[in-house]
Amino acid sequence: MATVEWPAPVRVMDTVWQRLRGMIGRPRDATLYVFPGTRAIHTFGMAYPIDVAFLAEDGTILSVVRGLKPWRLSPWVARAAVVVEGQAGLLAEWTPGRRVALPAPFRRPSPRAGQALVEFALILPVLLALVLGGISLLLLTEAAGAVQAAAIAGANALANPSTAQEVGSIICSTVATGLSVNPAEASYQIVPTSFSSFNDGSGGGGDGQGGWLLSGQCPCASNSSCPTPGPISHPMTVTVILCYTPVVPLPGLPSPIALTRSAPAVPEGRFPHWSKAGLGNDFGHGSGPSPGSGSTSPIGCPPQA
Repeated sequence: MATVEWPAPVRVMDTVWQRLRGMIGRPRDATLYVFPGTRAIHTFGMAYPIDVAFLAEDGTILSVVRGLKPWRLSPWVARAAVVVEGQAGLLAEWTPGRRVALPAPFRRPSPRAGQALVEFALILPVLLALVLGGISLLLLTEAAGAVQAAAIAGANALANPSTAQEVGSIICSTVATGLSVNPAEASYQIVPTSFSSFNDGSGGGGDGQGGWLLSGQCPCASNSSCPTPGPISHPMTVTVILCYTPVVPLPGLPSPIALTRSAPAVPEGRFPHWSKAGLGNDFGHGSGPSPGSGSTSPIGCPPQA
């Protein structure tokens, strides 16, 4: 059987701390790291790809994984007695079937049951946190999609006179389709598309500060909780706000997270021609409440206690 040489200096990783750390935080130099009694490894926390070789008791190369990227799990090699790690490219000459010399320190038996249990207990919380964090991130993305869909559905309903009175219930029922969304944490606001041009402090607006605003809170238990302006004659903007609490707190993000999405509602064949009287008529159409009857709280979420 063809033999190959060790292409770089070797360091044996035989303590609990050394085995847990592995190559994390180590420089990209020409050093090989040997893990006796190991059948699989991970690259969580690594900053660069590595080569990984799995050796049998007699030094036979069973498998080589080249360029294993960070945040990956290697295959489980049942027959492996030793694992060798090095920066990508160091094991270019190693191929399965060849043999390398294994000095006695490299062929230590598998870790004792107590040591293995300690290693498993230390790494398990990290693995669980990564899995739950990934699930939480996927659910957050899905919730943001539900908020976006609710804003679009509300804008489409508002622009259609036949469904304008149902805007609130359409928004709330759409946002509730999110797998991890609590509809009670969702609200919406309907404002003129050029809201800022009326926020001049001159009075006459629905919020008492010169700006027209109508808002409602999900779920729609009554007309008072989900007010609607009725059919519109000017372009409006529908904004949906969801105070979303992740399943697992995500680093760098507040909890709850204010997921905010907006969509324009433009009546067919109409162009903006702004006047305060006209905007007042927009809100006055239909059986919905008049401007200012809804909450005018700013967009955002209160911090958790």
